[in-house]
Amino acid sequence: MSRNDQAAWRLEYVDACYSAALGDDPQALNLVLKMLVERIGAAMSFLQIMSTTDTSMQGIAAWGVPDEVLQDYAINFSAEDPWLDLFKTRRLRWGQVANTGRHEDRGEVDMAPLTMTPYFNEFWRRWGLLHTAGTFTEIAPGRILSLGTPRYKDAGSLPLRLREDFSFASHHIVRVVSIQERISGMRLDGERRQSVLDKLCFGALLINSSGRITLSNERAQDLMKPSGPLKSHGGFLQFRDEALDQRLRDQLGLSTIAAPRRNLQAPESFAVHSADGRRWVVFIFPWTSTNSDHWAILFLDDDPEEPKAEIEAAISLLGDLTNAEQEVMRLMLQGLGSSEIAQMRKTSNETVRSQVKSVLHKLGVRRQTDLQRLAARYRLPFKGEEQE
Repeated sequence: MSRNDQAAWRLEYVDACYSAALGDDPQALNLVLKMLVERIGAAMSFLQIMSTTDTSMQGIAAWGVPDEVLQDYAINFSAEDPWLDLFKTRRLRWGQVANTGRHEDRGEVDMAPLTMTPYFNEFWRRWGLLHTAGTFTEIAPGRILSLGTPRYKDAGSLPLRLREDFSFASHHIVRVVSIQERISGMRLDGERRQSVLDKLCFGALLINSSGRITLSNERAQDLMKPSGPLKSHGGFLQFRDEALDQRLRDQLGLSTIAAPRRNLQAPESFAVHSADGRRWVVFIFPWTSTNSDHWAILFLDDDPEEPKAEIEAAISLLGDLTNAEQEVMRLMLQGLGSSEIAQMRKTSNETVRSQVKSVLHKLGVRRQTDLQRLAARYRLPFKGEEQE
């Protein structure tokens, strides 16, 4: 496996993660788990939320896990989960467990002493599996998110490159679940939820297979103005350019209510103009909810007044950064190191190092160069021609 192959997989994985984060359907994470376990050769995987005060467990996504496995776990083994034991005894806020030995510099802890517990012997071996890797984090006081990726007995230990991928992947899953939790928590406060959507530096639309709009924000509403490139008739999306509208309807299966989206391909990104001269770059990608398939359509202003500020705002929202962390992130994106940032902000090196660590952790990346690559994903990909 080359570094290029690894980079390509990670880009595809991140796309799947944040497609899932657009909605609040936990089962959208099943595709993410499927990609992860196929990557590291796992037999099955499941994501759960545990309580540190009782034996309650909420399985929020699973791939390749029979229902009876989850039921058996919830009834008999959830209180003996090694992650929960590690969390309580070592007071770990975030960590990884693996039977590949200690990796102190990677924030991992050795799970080998726990492999002889009743949990391991009576649960995982019952299904012919060995537990080789996992990750856990505290998402709220007394609530732990844990991800397990067991493998077949003869699979052996995870190679270094795949352990790197697992670390990368688990960070992003935690980030996605955190976003979903925030959105879900805002459901009873419609104004607050809408205010978060309106902070996005792009217009966001979610449409079903018939073309009906089900999600929008302030930027998207600007697209619907008389001068904008879109119009809505009875809640159904239409492009004002009729030829473009028909081509997209055919390509996305919007002409048929029960269109089999899984057999359709999203178009390449393209550009459209508003009557007022504004130019938008359009991205379209699939999104799946519990009951139906949708398309998510993002409109990015091709010439924003402050493009860098909008990129930083989007990343800050993604990571739920504090004002201080956002300023540190801005300097990191300029390529400055911790000591240089400390000098500019007139604060201690220790404080800045802590803020840098927090920024990287919240955004699910490990290095400053990873953060810069993440920011590059929000930059417009081209100054190209409009869709013909």
